[in-house]
This record gives sequence, C-alpha cells and structure tokens, in this order.
Amino acid sequence: MKKLIFAASLLGLFFVSCSEDDDNGNQNMPTGVLVSKTVETGTDGEYTSDFVYNGNKLVKITSDDGALFEATYAGDNIVKFTYKDPDGVVYQTDNFLYDSQGRLASYTLIEPLDGLGYKEVYTYDSNGNVAMAAFNGDTSSQTNPVGTGSVTFANGEVSVIETASGST
Repeated sequence: MKKLIFAASLLGLFFVSCSEDDDNGNQNMPTGVLVSKTVETGTDGEYTSDFVYNGNKLVKITSDDGALFEATYAGDNIVKFTYKDPDGVVYQTDNFLYDSQGRLASYTLIEPLDGLGYKEVYTYDSNGNVAMAAFNGDTSSQTNPVGTGSVTFANGEVSVIETASGST
C-alpha cells in the first residue's frame, strides 16, 4: 500500500506540475512516438504489455497475464484509472477531480478488495503554488489526516517540494 500511495503522490504531482500554459494548442496531436508494446525480462521470464490509444490518449494497457489497466477521460482530463486482475476483478481505481480552472482538485485511490481508500486534496494560491492534504480511510470515506505537502513554483518550474517530513 505504501508503494501505491507513493506512486499515486508522484502521479498527483505530475498532474499538478502540468498547466495549460504548457499547451501549444495541439493537445490532440501526437508529438512523438507512442509506446505500443513493452517487453520486460526478469528472473521470472518475459512480461509483455500492449498499449491502446484514442489519438494520443492512453485508454488501455493489457498484459500477457490478462491484467488490464483502463483510463477514462472527460474531454482532455483523465478522470479515472481502473486496474483489473487477470480474472477481470477490479483491485484498484484512481479517481481524479478538477476545479473550474481545469486544475487537479483531488485524487482518490480505492482498493475495493482490501476495503481501503486514500485521498489527496489540492488547493492553489494566486501564484499557482499547490498545497496538498492527504487522508486515508475506507472505500467510501477518506477523512483520517495522514500528511501534508506543497509544491512551490519559480519561473514556471518546480522550485521546492515539501512534505510533512521536510523539504526535498
């Protein structure tokens, strides 16, 4: 769970650090190579994943063991990631909500099989800096505070990332 939360936090920072100012008006045009397949080789053998896009939007990743990742969009915003095991059972969903300016307002990770939930709520100041409050709980409510953080920008670049445990 801690690895998933860490990964989710990094994903959240990715969404936070991207802004419409970075757009050049060609959001729906691919600007490079889109990965169609990955092959990983390890001590357990070879693991292959196939990627499916709608334009330049990733919509599905299917692995050779039958595991499935699906992305759902509302316009250009990702609103949900769904992870299914090879039997088609959902073991994790990631939900993304946006504010009226199109910025990420909250990220929620739900693990239905374990009855767990984790949520990050983002607020923005007038300079575009971001404050984050994290909560955990169950699949329907995440209200137990577990941490805070912030991202400070200078000249359009991330200059400081702070967590409850200090600066990084």
